[in-house]
Amino acid sequence: EQWLVLKDEDIARAKQRHRAALSQFLMARKVGVLVTTKSGQQRMLMARKLEEKYPDKEFTFILFETLDFGALEDFSFVEVWVNTMCPRIGYDDTNKMTKPVVNIGELGFEW
Repeated sequence: EQWLVLKDEDIARAKQRHRAALSQFLMARKVGVLVTTKSGQQRMLMARKLEEKYPDKEFTFILFETLDFGALEDFSFVEVWVNTMCPRIGYDDTNKMTKPVVNIGELGFEW
């Protein structure tokens, strides 16, 4: 059995990256929203409520069955991503993305 051991500086760095992503969302004008088409995980209605809560932002909704990180590069105009697909993406997969990502739950919506 193996254990993952995180150092204090790793945790601090992850928290700082997370705070920076939230700050970048608040300042961003053009936001990409990641939505899955998988049954039981699809949160398009919740994603659309972002437009009501943040009317000053321009949202582009991107639908995937399974997230293709490489395809995100085609959306160069997006300043920050909002993830509605799986909470893990906003934590474990941020290193696979070139732009900041926040989970929709961090913006006042319940998963």
